[in-house]
Order: sequence, then C-alpha cells, then structure tokens
Amino acid sequence: MKEFIEKIKQNSFVKMVSKNQRLIIEGAVVSAVFAYALSNILRRSFLSIESINEAVANTNFVTAYILLAVCFISGCILYAYWRTFTKILMFASVLVYAVLSVIFAEGLMFSNFAKNEIGKACFAGIWCFIAVLAFLYVKNDIFKVLEKLNLSKMAMWIIIGVIGVAIVIFVGGVGVYRYLSYANSTFDMGIFAQMYEHMRKTFMMNTTVERSYLLSHLGVHFSPIFYLGLPIYMLCPSAATVQVIQAIMIALPVIPIALLGKHFKLNNRIIVLLTLIYALFPATAQGTFYDMHENCFLTFVLLMLFWAVEKRKNIWMIIMIILVFMTKEDAGIYMTIFGTYMLFSRRDKIRGVILMISGGVTMVVGMAIVKSFGLGVLDDRLGNLMFGSGGLFKIVQTFIANPAFVVGQMITNADAGKFDKIEFYILFFVPMAALIFTTGRKYTKYILLLPIIVLNLATTYPYLHDIGFQYNYGPIALIMYLALLNLADMPMRKRKTMTGVALICCTIFFFAFPFMKLPSYVKSYNASRQTTKTLDEVIDQVPTDASVLTTGWIMPHLSKNLYAYDAGHINDAENHYKNPNYCDNCGVFDKNGITKNTMHTNKCPKNPDYLVYDARSAEDYQYFKPFVESGKYDLVVDKPNLIQVYKRK
Repeated sequence: MKEFIEKIKQNSFVKMVSKNQRLIIEGAVVSAVFAYALSNILRRSFLSIESINEAVANTNFVTAYILLAVCFISGCILYAYWRTFTKILMFASVLVYAVLSVIFAEGLMFSNFAKNEIGKACFAGIWCFIAVLAFLYVKNDIFKVLEKLNLSKMAMWIIIGVIGVAIVIFVGGVGVYRYLSYANSTFDMGIFAQMYEHMRKTFMMNTTVERSYLLSHLGVHFSPIFYLGLPIYMLCPSAATVQVIQAIMIALPVIPIALLGKHFKLNNRIIVLLTLIYALFPATAQGTFYDMHENCFLTFVLLMLFWAVEKRKNIWMIIMIILVFMTKEDAGIYMTIFGTYMLFSRRDKIRGVILMISGGVTMVVGMAIVKSFGLGVLDDRLGNLMFGSGGLFKIVQTFIANPAFVVGQMITNADAGKFDKIEFYILFFVPMAALIFTTGRKYTKYILLLPIIVLNLATTYPYLHDIGFQYNYGPIALIMYLALLNLADMPMRKRKTMTGVALICCTIFFFAFPFMKLPSYVKSYNASRQTTKTLDEVIDQVPTDASVLTTGWIMPHLSKNLYAYDAGHINDAENHYKNPNYCDNCGVFDKNGITKNTMHTNKCPKNPDYLVYDARSAEDYQYFKPFVESGKYDLVVDKPNLIQVYKRK
C-alpha cells in the first residue's frame, strides 16, 4: 500500500496538482462565483424577486444547470490563461448582478409586500456587503491594473468635467421631465419658478404663492444667493431653467473636492474616484427631486470655504463667508462648527476663531433680516428639542439638561408606524462609512458631524432626515470634507481600499434610489404627451399679466403670472366671498363700506381675473365652487376631466 501511495505521489499530474493546489482551489472558487453571477444575469433572475412562484416555480432548471456549467467551465479556462482578468471579471459580474437587482427592486413595494418600510434600503445594504466581499478578494489585482494607468493632471480635470456634466444631465433631466410631466407642485417648484420671474421683471425676490399673498422670499428664508442663478434664467426664462440652475449647483462641488484632494496630496486617480463617489452618493441627486431650494447652493460654497481656509487664501475665505451668509439664515452653523474643528484640531486657530464668530454673527443677522421681512425663523421644525417658548436657545438648554433625551430623539420617528430615522442612517451613512468612520487617532474630526446630529437626526420633523429633500446639502459638504481628511491620514494601500469600498456602496445605493427617477419621468412624459400638450395649450391662453387662482400641479406652469395663487392655501375663500369688504390677504377691512383698494380689485387671491381648475382632481373643485356659483365668472375653456378656465366678467 505504501508503495502504491508513493507511486501516486511520483506521478507528474499529482505533483502538478499538489504544487498548484492553492491556485486550483482559487480558480474553482472564482469560476464558481463568476458562473453563478453571470448565469443569473443571463437568465435575468433579478426580474423575479417578489414571489417564490416567479423566482423558483417558473425556473427551467435544466437550462439553469446547463448555463451554470457552461459559465463555470468558461471561467476555469479563462482563469488558466488570464488569472487577473478572470478575478476582476468575477467581481464585475457580482457587482453588475447587485446593481440589476436593486434597479429592478424599484417596483417591489417592501412596505406592502412584507410590511417593511426600510426594506429597499436594507436590500441595497445586503448587496453592498456581498459586492464589497468580492472586491476585497480581488482588490490587489484591480490595483495592479489601475497602477498602469498614468492619469495626468489634464486628464484628471477632463474626467472630473465629464462627471460634472453627467450630474447636470441627470439631475437637470429629472427636474425638467418632472416639470414637463406636470409632476411638480406649488410647494416648492411653483414658489421658486414664480420668484425667478419676479426677479427677472422687478429684480425683487417676490412670490404670491409661498404664503398666499405678495411677499418677498426673504421673509421666509434669507437667501439672496438666488441672484447668482438669475443670469441663467434671464437667458432662458422658463420654469424648466430653474431646474437646470439647481443641477448646475449640484455639479459644481466636484471642483472644490478636486482642489481639496490636491491640497491633501491625494493622487489623481483617488481624486477622480472621490468626485465619482460624490456624484453617486444617493443624497446628492435625490435631494433635488423635490425641486429647487436655496440649499442646493450650500455644498459648493461650503466646500469652497473649506478649501480657502485650508489654503489660507483670505480673499477667497471672505468671499465664501459672504456667500454662505447669503445662502440661508441658519447656514452659519456650518461655519461655526467648521471653525470649532479648526480651533480644537489646531489646524488653524486664528481662522477657526474667525469662522466661529462669523457663523454666529451671520445667523443672528440672517434671522433678524427674515423677521424684518415678515415671518421670522421656522424654528418649530426643531420643536421636539425646545421646552416652552424662547427660540433656538432652548435647544442648547435641552442638550445641557438631558443628553439622554437628545440621544433618544435621534431614533424617534415622526410617526410611530414609520422607520424614517433608521432609513436615513442607512442611506446617508452606510455608502460613505468606509471613508468617514475609518480614521487615525485624530478624533476631533468628528466635531464636523455635530450639525448633522442637531439639524438632521435629533429633530422629528420628517423632511430633515429624508434624503429625498433638500436639507442634506450642508451635511454632504461636511461628509465629503471628513472623507478627504481621513484619506489624507491613510497609508496608500488602505486609501485605495477604502475608496473602492465607498465607490461600490455609493454605486449600488445610487442605482437603488436616484437612478430610476429619470427613466420613470421620461416614460411618464411620453405616456401622457397628448395630455400635457393640451394642458400647455390651455394654460398659454391665460394672459401673463392676469391674476390667477389655481391648484398645486398647475401652479408651476403659471409661474409667469406674477399674481398667481394656490387655491388650496387660500384661507376661508367662501366666507370672504360672502363678505367682500373684508380681505385678510390684501388688507381691505372697511367697516364703513368705502370702496375697495386696487390690490383687492385686481390682484387679490380672493378676487382673481382667472380661475384655472385642474379637473383631473375632482376634490379640488371645492376651492373654486364659491367663485363659480357667484355668477361673476364665465367658463371660457372646458376640457372635460382635464382642465377648465374661468374668466371674471
């Protein structure tokens, strides 16, 4: 027996197997994973993820087994001749299948199917874990290939420019198609579209729909930074242009990200990947899908401020402080926290103190200006952190008095039946976790997360912790800066690994959430083209100098009318019409029955020139009924079940 075993050992084939057993095992594993992913891609199994009947019962297993075997044999042959290529191909096949799975999970309503409000976010998270495991196994092979690519400075900027243009096309495309499809409403598209028209004609930031009477937007938020977009709007005065302005502002941060990357001595490849990570980070694009807001300017001006401070460029720093101040009355908190970090990290104590003071001053001044224009700061959005009256200082008292309560609020949702906070944690932090939670011993960096804790996580106002809204653009700037700081402290190999992990996670979450919006709106627009054409033709018949009463989905398309109002937000219209001497909108209250003023006669929302009723929503007729039944309006256009236009006699 011993002689027989010895002869086997002397066999050349056995020697070869014994010598290369690691490679053989690796080749078999790599080929198996490659075959499993590729065969499922070819069979399009990602289309059947909701029902076990579709996923299993309808599968032709003979075909599945044959295809799996063919792919496995192909993988083994490829591995024998092109080992590195096959390993990378294995990772690519896993990533592609993950992306296809999350894309086609778009139609899977987890909340209805499995009573799971955060199911889609968890689904994407699991695929991130699987894809990252595949990446970590082949990362050295990927790095060897990338090292052969000599990326010059010019090539780097060209690629970054392409990424920026892609952001404009995607974000702008979603925004424009939302508008063309009548998929956006008064709040908030109608507000800013009409405001830009006021700015074009009067240079004033006025709007009649934000609070149902003529009011400067400065009475709601201090954001004169909108004037930076006015030249673009002047070139093409259309509500769709407002969406393009927002898209441009979302794309511009790739510039300071690259500048900061160069400052921190990151190589060109890492910088390009980091700008791509910003583009694919789900909150970057998703935050624009509720249309235009001043917050879209915030990421760019904050990152430019961080760059100016890092480079000690005082003129640029002053310019950016002014622009942050012009963005929003509460934007100074980001300057204050950044200055606090610069002070305590000892990176730049003088400029840190300057920024701390500047942030506090700009917030006080901005809030005072908003109050002087009319309505005061909307601090009720942080109401769960304030006991009694007293304004924002009450939040500080809450943090001092009971930190355990504050931590509890960080997982408390707006509604007991929702999981919005947990979903926000997954969508906002998981994609970037490899870059923001992997650091050395310099823990002062995490001071930068304080505004996110206070403004996004500790509040129960639902939109502040929803990546589908605009409140994440300040936090995005902090997250990207924190990622840059951490990358600068990492050794090269770890730097490449963590960047790769973040890119994979951002890619999967991007395709799971923002990506499907563009084809969805394009499809919606194409399907309803005749309807939207008819709506456009009817709306074009309303003179732009007339006062108009309409409802949400029509309002953005009447933004050229400087006195257009949303009927759903006009208080007590019926009672007003019964007592025409009283109007809380235009200030008419004549106890002696003396004649009404010009505003009430011509521009009052309760005495409009035209009524534009969106007949697609029968319940909206309640807003127009008092006017129609008054006998003071004639029906001039009637498209049954679509739109009606009434003109005052």
